[in-house]
Formats: sequence, C-alpha cells, structure tokens
Amino acid sequence: MRLFKRISICFIIILFFTICSCKSTSYDYEEAEEEYVEIPLSKKDSNSTEINKNESASYTVQIGAFSNEQNATDYLKIAKSKLPYDITMKNTNGLYKLQIGNYANSDDAYKLLDNVKGLGYNDSFVVKIIKRTNEK
Repeated sequence: MRLFKRISICFIIILFFTICSCKSTSYDYEEAEEEYVEIPLSKKDSNSTEINKNESASYTVQIGAFSNEQNATDYLKIAKSKLPYDITMKNTNGLYKLQIGNYANSDDAYKLLDNVKGLGYNDSFVVKIIKRTNEK
C-alpha cells in the first residue's frame, strides 16, 4: 500500500510540473516570410491555377498521406524499396505527406505520375505547390 501511495505522489508531482511548465507566452519569433499552398490536380486542371507576381509554382507527385507518423514511416520504407526515386516526407499540420519530385512544369510531373502508377502506386496524384513570398 505504501508503494502505491509513493507512486501516486510521484505521478501527481510530475503531472503538476508538466502542467505548470512552459506556460510562458513571451516567445521570440519571426514572422514567416513564405507561405506554401498545395493544390491537388487532375490532368485537365494542370494549368488552370493562376499565380500572382509574388508567387512561384512547382509540381510534385504525392503517393500517400497519413495522420499517424509511424504509418507514414512504414509506408515510406516500403515505397523506397520499390520506387527508384527520392521520396520526401513532410509534416503539414499533422498530416505526413509522401511526395516525389519537384518540377517547374506539370508535364514533367505527369510523366513521373505515369511511371509511379505503372509501378503499382495507383492512388498517386500531382500536387501544385504555390510558394507565396510576403512583400515587406
């Protein structure tokens, strides 16, 4: 019984310090100067999205997206063993996206998409990434 009380007290102390620490709201940070917008495309949409003068566009092929990091990592390992491309994983607001390539035009991305689908990744699609630079 004494062991249970000691463990309970330790748990309460740890919980207290966890809750009370890091409550400060005075953090130094810089305003982000770049913003990225990702737009999934179908072949007919590939050139329909207009971009402004402070924006640039690139195209990538997305082979998967996962809300669980471990699932994304497991899928990434399998994909790397089957696909002859560099695959990147990026976390966007808690969604782990697996993407291949970074092309200046959609035609190159669609060629890659055809190759990736030919290797069995039939749910893959092209994503247009618009990079916005804030003018100050």
